[in-house]
Order: sequence, then structure tokens, then C-alpha cells
Amino acid sequence: MENYYSVKLLLGINDGNLPVHKGMRQNRYRSIEKMLDLMDVIKRIGPRAPLEAFYLDPTDRNSLFKVS
Repeated sequence: MENYYSVKLLLGINDGNLPVHKGMRQNRYRSIEKMLDLMDVIKRIGPRAPLEAFYLDPTDRNSLFKVS
């Protein structure tokens, strides 16, 4: 259930983009499984962004305003 929204988005159910024929649907399901596996691998081995990158330094006034 953890990948429910990802699968729903990749299938294109809301857009009515699901293939009509059984073989084409099975190919779509297989490709989505591959994409989900790749996303799991990326989560595990991908580089982590440093937390400092998401916060502003309150003592660094030059980053936001030009101080003369």
C-alpha cells in the first residue's frame, strides 16, 4: 500500500490512460514494477542533501541583502 499513489500516477488511471488490451496492460504493469524498483534503489543509495542547505543562516546578512 506504500506505493499506491505512485502506481496510480504511473498507470494514469485518473487520465483514462490505461491500455484496453490485456497484453499491453501487462506490459505497462511490468514497466511500472521496474520503475518502482528503481525508485526504491534510488532512495537507498542516492546521495543525501545536507540539512544546512534547507535553512538560512541568520548571521549571514550578505546572502539576502546588499549591505553597504
